[in-house]
Order: sequence, then C-alpha cells, then structure tokens
Amino acid sequence: MLRQWLLIIGSTAVFILCDSFAANWGKSNGKISLLLLFVLSPVGYILFGILNSTKSLSVSSGLVNMGLLVGTVLVGVFYFHDELTARQMAGLIFAVMAVIFMA
Repeated sequence: MLRQWLLIIGSTAVFILCDSFAANWGKSNGKISLLLLFVLSPVGYILFGILNSTKSLSVSSGLVNMGLLVGTVLVGVFYFHDELTARQMAGLIFAVMAVIFMA
C-alpha cells in the first residue's frame, strides 16, 4: 500500500514538474527548461507504468490526473502568480475532494 502511494505521489510530482518546465519554456523560451522536460517525461511515464502493474488503470490514472490538476493549479498560483476566481477555487476544492474519495 505504501509503495502504491509513493508511486502515485512520485509520478504526479514528476508530471507536475514537466508541466511547469513546459510552461516556463513557453514563457521564457529557456533551453534548460526544455532539456529538463525531455529528461523527466520518461521518468514520469515509467513510474506511472509501474503503478499500473500494482493498481487498476482506472483508479491509478484518476488519482494521478486529479493530483496533476491540483498540483498544476498550485504551481500556477504560487510560481507564475496566476489568480483564481471563486468558481475556479470551487472547482479546485471539488477536485481535492474527488482525490480523497477515490483513494
């Protein structure tokens, strides 16, 4: 059980990093962000593949995608200084509740 949670958190974290590097590359055209994106992307998919060998695809992909959604929004708010509307905040709260209920 602990191994599955580590795989869920690990693959989600790597995918969030990849999204962040892609956004940073898109805004600043930095070559280091693009290089890190190419290096980390396969790691995320390998971790996700290992996770799928221990948990059903529907549950594991749901957990990772919801975690990715929440994490990407938090990176946008805290790193890129995006602002959330009340409707977006409510959606984020529902996504967090969905992750909790799926687990």
